[in-house]
Amino acid sequence: MAQAWHSGISVSGTQLNYAAWAQRFVSAPAPASAAATAPVLTTLRLLSPARPAALLHLRDGAVVLYRRAGSAVWQVRLKLWDQRWHRLSTRHRDKDLATRAAGDIYDRAKFCEASGVPLTTRRFGAVA
Repeated sequence: MAQAWHSGISVSGTQLNYAAWAQRFVSAPAPASAAATAPVLTTLRLLSPARPAALLHLRDGAVVLYRRAGSAVWQVRLKLWDQRWHRLSTRHRDKDLATRAAGDIYDRAKFCEASGVPLTTRRFGAVA
């Protein structure tokens, strides 16, 4: 019976041969150090590695500006006196405007912290 080839899968009668298809996902051998640290699924290209996020560190690392996957708006992460990260949105798509907004947000957060005003508040329904 004749075999038909379609995108690397051979069809012979009613059975499929996936050998050619599976070989497309096997990558070239990596160096020993990289192979030891890389996950198997990423090496086989079945899962793509997470894209590296563009991070901007401001104010000696106390302010981190970043974008979430699937969002065009810049987010800011602040570390205050309590040594916890607080996450807020800058509501800006432009990097320069987001950098300026992140500095303003950090200054307001430091002022609220010095004044004893909490940075985040809880709604009445959550307290009740």
